[in-house]
Order: sequence, then C-alpha cells, then structure tokens
Amino acid sequence: MKSVKEVCAKVKEQTLSIFKPVKNEEVVQRVNKILVGWGNYFQCGYPKKAFDKVNWYVRNRLYLHFNRKSQRGYGLKYAPNFYSELQAMGLHWLQWRRK
Repeated sequence: MKSVKEVCAKVKEQTLSIFKPVKNEEVVQRVNKILVGWGNYFQCGYPKKAFDKVNWYVRNRLYLHFNRKSQRGYGLKYAPNFYSELQAMGLHWLQWRRK
C-alpha cells in the first residue's frame, strides 16, 4: 500500500540521527505523533494488516536507531526485553478498534 510506504518513510526520517544526537525518548515522541495521526486517519475499514506492517517496521527502526548510537549496543533501562522497553517509553502501537 502506498500509504504504508509513506508512513514508513516518515518514521525512517525521524530515526536517522546522522546530524545531531537526540534522546531516545524524544525520538519515540516524534514517532508517536506520526503514528497517532496516521492511525486515526486509517482507522476506518479493516486496517489490521497495514497496522501490523507499520508496527513491525517501527519496532525494527527503533531497534536499529538505539543500537546505532553506541558501540556496545543499547542497554535496556526500563524492561527485560526491547518490546516492553518501547512500551515503557510510551510508544503508541497501532491497533484496530471497532467503533
């Protein structure tokens, strides 16, 4: 889907930290703004497959972003695994809810 590719491109743009260092929590908040807006717009219908693709992409991009910032990799601070770590940071997961 074209819209999934577009939102993934926006997430990729926010997770590129080539030019200046940004705190991980700030990156999560920027990505949240993108996900909430896109998710609210595409909430109608049955977007479960699209939401799953975007959630998978966001999780992998953030994993790469966090590990790229240090030579030793990202050390978990809030939770025992990376998925729970993202939840503790407040990452918004796209979920289809019947209205």
